[in-house]
Amino acid sequence: DTAISIDPNGIDSNYFYADYLISQKQYKDAEKYLLKAQQAQPRPGRDIADKGRQTDIQLALNLVHKMKK
Repeated sequence: DTAISIDPNGIDSNYFYADYLISQKQYKDAEKYLLKAQQAQPRPGRDIADKGRQTDIQLALNLVHKMKK
């Protein structure tokens, strides 16, 4: 939650908060933060890291959608 207040639109802050919410079985809220992470602006010089994080986000979204059913 603190990371979100520091970097509310960041890919990592939103992804890791969503990951925490998934661990708490709060799938609807997690989906919101994953979608926000997915829309984050690319970071200069972090192309490979951002691409990897986008893969992580998609996998987490797949899990969230499965668990919401």
